[in-house]
Amino acid sequence: MTSHKTQKSQDVFEALSDEENVGYGKPPRGTRFKKGQSGNPKGRPKKKKEEPLQLESRSSLKLLEEEAYRTLKLTENGKPVEIPAAQAVLRGWVAKGIKGDRLAAKQFMEVLSAAEEKALEYDRKRRHHYMALKEEGNAAIANAKAKGRTAPELFPHPDDILVNSLTNEVRVVGPLNKEIRDRYTSLQLWLDFWLGQLIDRQKDKRPLTITLEGQKFCLTLVMYVVTNLVLPPSMRMNDDAFMNCLMKWDSMTKRQRKRRLEDLEEEIDNMPDPDYCPIKEHDRTFNAIGTATSTFLTTYEKLKAEGKIPDYVPERHKRRAGRGG
Repeated sequence: MTSHKTQKSQDVFEALSDEENVGYGKPPRGTRFKKGQSGNPKGRPKKKKEEPLQLESRSSLKLLEEEAYRTLKLTENGKPVEIPAAQAVLRGWVAKGIKGDRLAAKQFMEVLSAAEEKALEYDRKRRHHYMALKEEGNAAIANAKAKGRTAPELFPHPDDILVNSLTNEVRVVGPLNKEIRDRYTSLQLWLDFWLGQLIDRQKDKRPLTITLEGQKFCLTLVMYVVTNLVLPPSMRMNDDAFMNCLMKWDSMTKRQRKRRLEDLEEEIDNMPDPDYCPIKEHDRTFNAIGTATSTFLTTYEKLKAEGKIPDYVPERHKRRAGRGG
């Protein structure tokens, strides 16, 4: 029978022997797994299944869009071209149909017909929507006028909904909310400013002239007409407002005019510039300054023929009306 002291000495000897034999496959005794006890009590973690991207998720839609519109460098008819990937796929589809692949041609025509029908249906709904808005808006304005009330603030304004009677095409050329409408206030102030400049320079006999199509015209009046054209139809100054504005400036003293012009300049400088120009949507031809100039000439001759400009301009300046009042 082994004594307690002898057993203790044997344990110490085995421990020292283990420390000397530590190496590959022989970890220290203190770090070894204990018998009957697992080294990983919680068990092996379950592997998570990776779920495929769903098309309704924003990230996958972004990836799809990036791939569809990724620019590809291709060669077409011996010339390098750069087109989106989606367009390249469509061209390949059409090319197969042209080469005699009846299935490809049939599928393409079916897709094309469906897309055209969808576009036509959208145009019909859009036309019906805006024509109804125009009719309702005009009725609301007429009702308010009949009752002596202020016309309601409408977005879009009926005057800004243009309907082509030949093609039934509908275009909205004015602001769709108050925030955009407010950005045109600076242009309306410019109208007042140019007419003020017109009167001020006429009275001081220092007109600014510009030569258009061989004729001399008042530069301040040209600027008034072009600025008025840029405004949406509902915000433009009509003939009556034009005459009232001229008479307002004419009734001021020289000091009052100078002060008002300075105030207008300061007010305009403190306003944001309009970031949307309906003139591009209203009529593409107005993008050319030559067409805007021709429009100015037509407007000027119309006012002159109606007697509005000669009636207003003092007798000594009537001769200048057509050459730079």
